[in-house]
Amino acid sequence: MNDDMVMRQVALVSYGNKYLRDELTLEQFFRHGVFFGHRLLFRSVDDNALLADDFTLWLGILQGLGARRLSLHAVEEFSIKSGTAPCAGTLVIAVHYPEHYELWVVGEEKAAWWSHPQLPEGSYQYGSECPPAAAYGGDIDSYWCVEQIKGALTVPETDWNALAADIRQELGLNYGSAQPGPFRVNKYDAPEWTKFPLFPYAGNRPIPHRLMALLTAAQAEYANNANPKNESSPFQHMSYEEVAERGQGLDKWMREVQLRCANEFRLKGAVAQAADAVPEMNPAPRRRKARAKAARQAEAAPAIGKGADPRNDEEPSHGTHERAWPKAVVFILLLGVISLLLLALSNLITAYGWLSLLLGLPVAIYLCNGRSKE
Repeated sequence: MNDDMVMRQVALVSYGNKYLRDELTLEQFFRHGVFFGHRLLFRSVDDNALLADDFTLWLGILQGLGARRLSLHAVEEFSIKSGTAPCAGTLVIAVHYPEHYELWVVGEEKAAWWSHPQLPEGSYQYGSECPPAAAYGGDIDSYWCVEQIKGALTVPETDWNALAADIRQELGLNYGSAQPGPFRVNKYDAPEWTKFPLFPYAGNRPIPHRLMALLTAAQAEYANNANPKNESSPFQHMSYEEVAERGQGLDKWMREVQLRCANEFRLKGAVAQAADAVPEMNPAPRRRKARAKAARQAEAAPAIGKGADPRNDEEPSHGTHERAWPKAVVFILLLGVISLLLLALSNLITAYGWLSLLLGLPVAIYLCNGRSKE
């Protein structure tokens, strides 16, 4: 089974559960990066009719039909009849209703005309007249509802501390050494606003995300050490069976943790936010006087509605008096100086009458220039 497809199933089930519980809207998570470049189709087994061509449409209809939750399971848990869907995968999505549940399996759609007698000689793998143009398109996950079963399907809750202890005992991995915070799938050249946690993150339940990060790092380290070109590999003195057993153990626990993370139903209040949320626009800088006025209005605002007069949005009276008296002193001094100047000029004009012409000349020029401009 394609690991990318499993990641899409984990995200679909975990975020879909929060949507069915009215804790998230489709708008809040449909841009999840694991769905980019892929199509999720949902079909009817009877006539192969396309029921939904988008997982948001599928989830929306499920909610309208009364679905209560989703869960992800290994196909071995059920006795699915062979031939009900082509190439049934290794995982099954269960849709839980009040009185029954549905099983949806994912398989590979294959065009019937690849076996048509009119197909040119050769096949698309060998560069024939029908080259594989679809290989440049995105993957398609096709789901079929293969069974409806009456009754309830029990999904056990996970004891995360016990699960972490089991992984440590068998693989020697300590989840305390894993990278803290939400686990995200790295997508090449994807914008930050698509990098949601693989499944919703709750700060009071961090072990699921840390176990995913721990096992992902362990698998990457294993792939590097198992490479035959790695001359410094710690596996070089181990037998092929021992190396393969180590890889199988990692794969087994990774699948177990993926299923449990998808089915974790106790994440009420968990966040589902991209790595880089859209920043708010910063307000333009204001001048000092405008900031001071805004601060005074903010100080006066709490008083409104608590018995204060809403029309009285000025500063307290004692502050006004403290700043008013220096202005009064300056005004009196200026008034005295101007009065003395006028008195001195009046005495000079009385003694020398021709000075009145010099004083009147600027006024006459100003008035003449003003009229000419009009």
